[in-house]
Amino acid sequence: MRAGNNGGDGLVAARHLRLFGMEANVVCPVEPKKQLYKNLIQQAKANGVEFFQELPKDVTEYHVTEYHLLVDAIFGFSFRGPPRPPYSDLLQQVAAAAAAAAAAAAAAATTTTAAAAAAALPIFSVDVPSGWDVDAD
Repeated sequence: MRAGNNGGDGLVAARHLRLFGMEANVVCPVEPKKQLYKNLIQQAKANGVEFFQELPKDVTEYHVTEYHLLVDAIFGFSFRGPPRPPYSDLLQQVAAAAAAAAAAAAAAATTTTAAAAAAALPIFSVDVPSGWDVDAD
């Protein structure tokens, strides 16, 4: 999550997911400066959303058993230029987790359809996938 419109949307989504009975965790590598985002974080925490500064070190193994959906609320249409740390590092970890999920899904597809579905890690982007160059042809 990044402080901006997408980050705010991600915080609201995490809070709503929690209110609907699902576990929700947020990775927020940088402490937001604006009071609006601090308030959204406080609301989310009050509703049981857990916050982390970084993804687990071995996210490619961790996600398969712990998470069923990843909400990408980092960058949106207005972001320009290449992502910089800590967000570039976070995006690389997410890409590795998605690749591991795809590999696990492919391997599981040879055994059962249910196992393949369980291994997949869908990524829902609030705006556009973070890191995409929206100006590219």
